[in-house]
Amino acid sequence: MFSAGLLFARVSGLLKRVPWFVWAALALIAAVLFYGHHREAQGYAKAEAYWKAEIDAMEAERQAALDSEEEALRQLAKDTDRNVAKEREANRPAVESFIARGGLRQACPRDRGTAGGSTGSGPSVREAPVVDAAEQVQVVGVTAEDVRICTDNTLKAEAMRDFILGLEAK
Repeated sequence: MFSAGLLFARVSGLLKRVPWFVWAALALIAAVLFYGHHREAQGYAKAEAYWKAEIDAMEAERQAALDSEEEALRQLAKDTDRNVAKEREANRPAVESFIARGGLRQACPRDRGTAGGSTGSGPSVREAPVVDAAEQVQVVGVTAEDVRICTDNTLKAEAMRDFILGLEAK
């Protein structure tokens, strides 16, 4: 049986027989391997830093594009609202003139099941019809408020159409 001391003595004797240049070569090989591993790790770190910088740059560019698009849409919405307000003010005299020219007719019946004060509950107006004398004209009662509401809704619908077309153009 071998004891630890005997084993150490034999290994020590073998190691003393190895020439010094072999030890120097082994040390050089170990240093080159460690240096290579270090350089490889540095290369990975540089590549990671490079790609992280690229990703950050692309993310910043993407965010800038999103912000620009959002601002353009916000501006389009403001322009649309401004145009509706301008059209409403520009059409107000024509609507009031239409109501005044059409003349008031008798009030629509209140038993139509509408809520109080809703469409059809006030005095109606009409525009003078332009038809042949032989043609029978059917007149539908429309209140002055109905004309105003319809005009406003038409302006809003046209503005919404313009807004959507503006979205498609972007």
